[in-house]
Amino acid sequence: MLQIRSFFILCMLLVVASRPAFPQIPSSDTETKASNKACLHVGIFSDFGKVATSVAIPILERMYSLAGLCMKPVYMPSNRSMRQLMSGVLDAEMVRAPAAIVHMNKQAVLVPQAMVNVSIQFTWVDGLDFDGTLKGLKGKSVGILSGMSTQRQQLAHYTDKITQLQNLNSVGDLLERGRIDVLISGGMAYFRLRDKLAAKGIQLHAKVFLQVPAYHALHVRHADKTKRLAAALKAMITNGEFAKFNPKLGLLPAAIEP
Repeated sequence: MLQIRSFFILCMLLVVASRPAFPQIPSSDTETKASNKACLHVGIFSDFGKVATSVAIPILERMYSLAGLCMKPVYMPSNRSMRQLMSGVLDAEMVRAPAAIVHMNKQAVLVPQAMVNVSIQFTWVDGLDFDGTLKGLKGKSVGILSGMSTQRQQLAHYTDKITQLQNLNSVGDLLERGRIDVLISGGMAYFRLRDKLAAKGIQLHAKVFLQVPAYHALHVRHADKTKRLAAALKAMITNGEFAKFNPKLGLLPAAIEP
């Protein structure tokens, strides 16, 4: 009886061992990169929703291919992506504004050609007495997404009621309940919120007040690859290939830089 039981356990162990392992996604800043070292591991912002999966990844894959390089997307929130790029766990990340690089302790470099011009805009619920201007923020409570430190300094001249928000998860509820009057965010956030609140019969308004160029960022150890990637991106913008990836989610193609 004992021999039969031992044989059964051995068979079960062999079956489990033969099953293919599921791919693992790093869960902390200290985890090492995946085993595929031929490709650069690029942080893709999971909090950007469809714009990350349906727009950024195809653009980056094509850009890397034209530059003779390979990329592997790694999904994570944008603030964690920045930390992992600084620590060298990631090789690159989706996009960053030049102002953000200042806070990365010279651990990151930008590809010298902007990918897109991101619309920084006001978003508010229909019925709010707001004219969509900076001066109109006086007395209003404002929510601003993390990572927009430059815009926060600018807003401080117009209102002292500023709340920093880590992500978009609760922003719709905050706007709906009047906990914040106006949201300051990139244009992509508006489309996500608009669809979410429209299902509840709530109409949103938005107005752009600033255009910020956004660049692909690499860890400083890959500084030698920036010119190749810039040349590939310029070719995509010039021949119209880049525009084909843009589904009008608040992204404006960048001008060619010298």
